[in-house]
Amino acid sequence: MAQDKLYLVFEFMKVDNEQVAAYMETESFWEKIHEQRVKNGDIIGWDLWSLKPGGEDQGFQYMTVNLYKDAVSMIDARKIPNNSIIEGDICSIGAGAVGISIALDWMDSKYKVILLEGGGFEYNEKVQNLYDGKTTVKNI
Repeated sequence: MAQDKLYLVFEFMKVDNEQVAAYMETESFWEKIHEQRVKNGDIIGWDLWSLKPGGEDQGFQYMTVNLYKDAVSMIDARKIPNNSIIEGDICSIGAGAVGISIALDWMDSKYKVILLEGGGFEYNEKVQNLYDGKTTVKNI
């Protein structure tokens, strides 16, 4: 009996020791989104793995695993042709705390929610520079 092909995406995370609690909080946000993705049939499964022995010196300490039924499900939006239409009722731009919160608030509703995040699968300095900002304070 032939086994169906499965497609996995592994993402490795390096987290400073003093940022572990914040990272785990972020992953708990993502866990709810991934559970909804499984429920919607977008992915077959998702998991977060802790890589041992741990600590900053080993390089990556965590790895997320996304399991897909086909390669089409793993769409990198940079490969979608220009002028393509992605349909949804609510679109949250950015997967930071606010974007994730908005997506989570609406994901169990009757509305189709799209969560868009910038960047690719690997760290890119140019993309990270897009997030730089400046603030000014004016004395009134």
